[in-house]
Amino acid sequence: MQHLELWLGDTSYGADSSVDDLRPLLQGTLFPNLQYLGLRNSEYTDAIAIAIAQAPILDRLRILDLSMGTLGDKGGAALLQSDKVPRLEKLDLHHHFLTDDMMHRLSQLGIALDLSEREELDERDGELYRYVAVSE
Repeated sequence: MQHLELWLGDTSYGADSSVDDLRPLLQGTLFPNLQYLGLRNSEYTDAIAIAIAQAPILDRLRILDLSMGTLGDKGGAALLQSDKVPRLEKLDLHHHFLTDDMMHRLSQLGIALDLSEREELDERDGELYRYVAVSE
C-alpha cells in the first residue's frame, strides 16, 4: 500500500480515536511502501502534528496530509521544529486555524504546501472553538 487516508472525525458525531491509536502507524513498520499519509478531518490535529513531527514514518513519506482538521499554531510549530518535515515533497494543511505569522513561517519550508482555506474560530457562549471540515 502506498496511499493511506484516515478521516478521523468529530466526537460529537461518533468519532472515538486518539493520537495514541495512531502511534503504531507512526512507527513506520505497518506499511513499508507508504508514500502518502492522510490523517484528515481530525479535531486533534495539533496532537497529531506533535506526534508525527519526529516519527519514523516521516523518513519514507513523500506527502503528509493533515488537512480538514483543527490545526493551529501549536501543531504548526511542531512541524516547523521537525528535521523530517522539510524532506517531504508536499505538506497539505488546507482547512486550518493557523495565524498569519505561522503560515508565513511554514511557507519558508521550501516544499509544496497547501495552506488554503484558513478558518476562523467559532464562538459559542463566550468560548472559542475549532471545527473539522466534515462532521455530519
